[in-house]
Amino acid sequence: MRIVADSHAIVWYVQGSPRLSERAAAALSEASDGIVVSVATLVDLWYVTQTTQGVTANDLATLRSTMVASPKVDLHPIDVAVADAAASILKFWADDWRSIIEAGAGYWRYVPTENGVRFLTRYDYRPRWARLGEVIDRRAVRPIFGWATAWSFDRLRLWLEKGIPPERSRNQAIAHAVASYGLAGMWTYHGR
Repeated sequence: MRIVADSHAIVWYVQGSPRLSERAAAALSEASDGIVVSVATLVDLWYVTQTTQGVTANDLATLRSTMVASPKVDLHPIDVAVADAAASILKFWADDWRSIIEAGAGYWRYVPTENGVRFLTRYDYRPRWARLGEVIDRRAVRPIFGWATAWSFDRLRLWLEKGIPPERSRNQAIAHAVASYGLAGMWTYHGR
């Protein structure tokens, strides 16, 4: 069996990180015919060193040499089909010291499949304000940013697949949240 691994999975697997789920680690360990990794992962690793203060150039060199030397890892080149599938790449930053996001980058792409279109996205950024910014980012900003991104693209998916306009999805979600919090508030109030 061959397993296709994305950047996070292969890095966590090589590092033996507990961030990789037990199921994913087992699948990669049992990949008798090897692990397929895009050479774009090597670019991803460089990208991580530019956006993450916890990963150094030495860490990158170690990970890269481990992947390249491993007989189990099969690096695949980026070809025209992959390049054509990449729709948009962006870089963003904020010069204002009040913004928690100092600089970042990301991409999104649409990959045609038998059943329609698969949407992929990835982004990362470097928070400002040193250690305080890292804590605020990890505990609040990044989870909210990730949730908002997923929600906005899910609204787009519903529009494309089912014809439900994004505004309607938003309004239904807001009505659901207000009703849920309202009921929870009444239950809490009357439970006193």
